[in-house]
Amino acid sequence: GSGPDGGGGVEGGGGVEGGPEDVDRQLASVGAETFSERRVGVLARSVLAYGLLAGLWPTTKVFPEGDHRRLRWIDADEMSTRVRQLDALRPLLSGTVTSLRAVALRYVLSNHLVSTAVLGPRSVRQLEQLVAERGFDRLADVVGIAHERFTP
Repeated sequence: GSGPDGGGGVEGGGGVEGGPEDVDRQLASVGAETFSERRVGVLARSVLAYGLLAGLWPTTKVFPEGDHRRLRWIDADEMSTRVRQLDALRPLLSGTVTSLRAVALRYVLSNHLVSTAVLGPRSVRQLEQLVAERGFDRLADVVGIAHERFTP
């Protein structure tokens, strides 16, 4: 969890976790002025909601034994509902926003309080896709921007 009273929030030096709506809710509960006053950056974890927001799972998705997501979505009805809810995001696909991953990633990174996002790719190819979907041409562009932004 996140919060100014410890538990991984502002004073604990942690971040926010969950899908885009969770990020907004958690940031609003602390308040933007808290981050500015304390000169604290926000780390958004699990921007793609552990893969759900990639929009590639069938409503019958079941995770294998040992996969942490199996414990997160135990109930088959809940998984089915979550996957069907993604249909509400599909109208946002247009132009350079060609995937639900891009919708989620751009939404979270458009929040001026979010300084870093943990994307969790499982391969270099997935990372390159995320970088392209964010609107950068190459991974090297992101590294260059990060270097310019964070080098004293």
